Amino acid sequence: LCGEPPRQTRERILRDCPLFTRQRIYLREISHDITLNEILGTEKGIEALTEVFQESDAPEKFVKKGTMRIEGETGTGTGR
Repeated sequence: LCGEPPRQTRERILRDCPLFTRQRIYLREISHDITLNEILGTEKGIEALTEVFQESDAPEKFVKKGTMRIEGETGTGTGR
């Protein structure tokens, strides 16, 4: 869904994945370079990330297809 390689980092998915292009503006308001420390380290960053997921159907697509493989994680990628 987000190009190659099939295993990607969280930052790469948020920064480069075409599924989040339109919603990325929320993240850039918090962190111009979209770095996880800046986004996940503040309440406003978490709120921005929530906006991204609420406006995007990307998480549903990832989980449905079972394709979400994040570097450093094991399992199906469903968050369980």
